[in-house]
Amino acid sequence: MNFNLFLGEQVIISSDNNTITLTNMRIRKELRSWGNSFNQSILLQHITSCEVKHKSNPIFLILSAISILASVYYYSQPYGESQGQIPLLFAAAFALIYFLDRRSYIVIGSPSTKMYIKVSGGRTSSLDFISSVEAAIVDLKK
Repeated sequence: MNFNLFLGEQVIISSDNNTITLTNMRIRKELRSWGNSFNQSILLQHITSCEVKHKSNPIFLILSAISILASVYYYSQPYGESQGQIPLLFAAAFALIYFLDRRSYIVIGSPSTKMYIKVSGGRTSSLDFISSVEAAIVDLKK
C-alpha cells in the first residue's frame, strides 16, 4: 500500500499484492507494470452498485463440438481411424482454450466511473469482498 490514509481511515481488506485496498472510507486500485501506473479510487459514499460479471467465449465450445462431430464422422468411414484422431486433438485444444479463457470480475460502480477488479479466487471470494464493501458502506452511514 503506497498511499496515505485519511485521518480516521483504517484498512479493512487488502489484496495479496496490495493492488486493491478497501478501507472504511474508500476502495483504491493501484496497478504498476513496465513503467506504467494506474490509480483509481472510489469513496464508499459514492458507490452505486457492486456486481460480479463472468466473461467467456462460447465459440470455443462450439468449435470443440464441431471437431468431435468431425471425428465421429471420420471414425465411421473405412480406414478413417488415423484421420479421426486429428479432430479429437482440435476438440481438446478448443475445450482447453475455453476453460483457460474464462474470466470473472467484480464491478464497483459510481456515478462517474466503474472499477473492474479481476477475481481469481472463485465465487465465494467475490461474494465475500462484495459483502465487505457493503458492510463498510453501512458502517459509514451510521
